[in-house]
Amino acid sequence: MSGTPIREIVGEGPVEFAEAFVQNYTDGGYVPARTRKQLTDDIERAAANETGKQDKTL
Repeated sequence: MSGTPIREIVGEGPVEFAEAFVQNYTDGGYVPARTRKQLTDDIERAAANETGKQDKTL
Protein backbone atom coordinates (compact mmCIF):
# COMPACT_ATOMS: atom_id res chain seq x y z
CA MET A 1 0.00 0.00 0.00
CA SER A 2 1.16 3.54 -0.67
CA GLY A 3 0.83 4.85 2.89
CA THR A 4 -2.78 5.92 2.40
CA PRO A 5 -4.60 5.91 5.76
CA ILE A 6 -7.12 3.09 6.06
CA ARG A 7 -9.94 5.52 6.94
CA GLU A 8 -9.32 7.34 3.67
CA ILE A 9 -10.00 4.08 1.86
CA VAL A 10 -12.91 2.64 3.85
CA GLY A 11 -14.35 5.76 5.48
CA GLU A 12 -15.37 6.09 9.10
CA GLY A 13 -17.81 3.19 9.02
CA PRO A 14 -16.03 -0.15 8.69
CA VAL A 15 -19.30 -2.07 9.05
CA GLU A 16 -20.87 -0.16 6.17
CA PHE A 17 -17.72 -0.69 4.12
CA ALA A 18 -17.78 -4.43 4.80
CA GLU A 19 -21.46 -4.67 3.83
CA ALA A 20 -20.86 -2.78 0.58
CA PHE A 21 -17.78 -4.89 -0.14
CA VAL A 22 -19.70 -8.11 0.37
CA GLN A 23 -22.55 -6.93 -1.86
CA ASN A 24 -20.26 -5.80 -4.65
CA TYR A 25 -17.69 -8.57 -4.68
CA THR A 26 -19.55 -11.81 -4.22
CA ASP A 27 -21.16 -13.73 -7.01
CA GLY A 28 -24.42 -14.02 -5.13
CA GLY A 29 -22.70 -16.28 -2.65
CA TYR A 30 -23.19 -16.35 1.07
CA VAL A 31 -20.58 -14.59 3.19
CA PRO A 32 -20.71 -15.75 6.81
CA ALA A 33 -21.21 -13.16 9.54
CA ARG A 34 -17.90 -14.30 11.03
CA THR A 35 -16.09 -13.27 7.84
CA ARG A 36 -17.79 -9.87 7.82
CA LYS A 37 -16.84 -9.32 11.45
CA GLN A 38 -13.25 -10.33 10.74
CA LEU A 39 -13.05 -7.72 7.97
CA THR A 40 -14.42 -4.94 10.18
CA ASP A 41 -12.13 -5.99 13.05
CA ASP A 42 -9.12 -5.93 10.72
CA ILE A 43 -10.06 -2.45 9.49
CA GLU A 44 -10.40 -1.18 13.06
CA ARG A 45 -7.07 -2.76 14.02
CA ALA A 46 -5.32 -1.18 11.02
CA ALA A 47 -6.79 2.22 11.84
CA ALA A 48 -5.69 1.90 15.46
CA ASN A 49 -2.17 0.98 14.36
CA GLU A 50 -2.02 4.05 12.13
CA THR A 51 -3.07 6.41 14.91
CA GLY A 52 -1.12 4.70 17.66
CA LYS A 53 -4.33 3.91 19.54
CA GLN A 54 -5.12 0.36 20.42
CA ASP A 55 -8.75 -0.69 20.74
CA LYS A 56 -9.00 -3.38 23.40
CA THR A 57 -12.46 -4.47 22.19
CA LEU A 58 -11.11 -6.17 19.07
